[in-house]
Amino acid sequence: MACALKRVTISFNAMPFELKDFNASEIEDLDDGMIISTLEEINIPSPRSSISDALKSFNSKGMALKEIVTLLRAHAIGFTHCNFIRNRLSNHSSMEPSFRNKLVGLCNMQGNPKVFLDQNTYLVFDNQLYNQIFLERGVLAFDQQFASDSVTKEVVMRFTRNEESFMERFVDAMVKMRNIGVLLGNEGDIRKNCRVFNS
Repeated sequence: MACALKRVTISFNAMPFELKDFNASEIEDLDDGMIISTLEEINIPSPRSSISDALKSFNSKGMALKEIVTLLRAHAIGFTHCNFIRNRLSNHSSMEPSFRNKLVGLCNMQGNPKVFLDQNTYLVFDNQLYNQIFLERGVLAFDQQFASDSVTKEVVMRFTRNEESFMERFVDAMVKMRNIGVLLGNEGDIRKNCRVFNS
């Protein structure tokens, strides 16, 4: 199974059973790329991107605004590491103070601890991530922007209030995303290890 398909399938398996109209067999022939590209080369926004830049990036791949906001919710079962959020933990951050203090305590530990992006229900695919960013408890600055940006705020509020509407759109967005830049036949390679090319 290609790495791209694994990522889609993992997200799919985290969803409520009644919403699983996704058929993995439809894309089992997808292959992984055979070249190394920078984020700029493949036009993927970095965690430090502005909402405007991220929207342009996803729009160029045919993704609409609601689909982009929908895919943010995948962070509900994701994590980062302290070295990626240290700047956000400064005293000048927009982060809610008690939440900031909690993360500062975690990131002062030895090493580079893992930080769950949804601090409330990080093992459950629910709407808590949206609720948290409205309380200024977004771990990533990129996520937090979705609650304040004039273009995305209304969509985030709608999904926060209507769980069913979000779930339906998430299925559609994942299916659409899986078809971006598809490689078939000899165009790619199915890796034995997703981190390295086959030898």
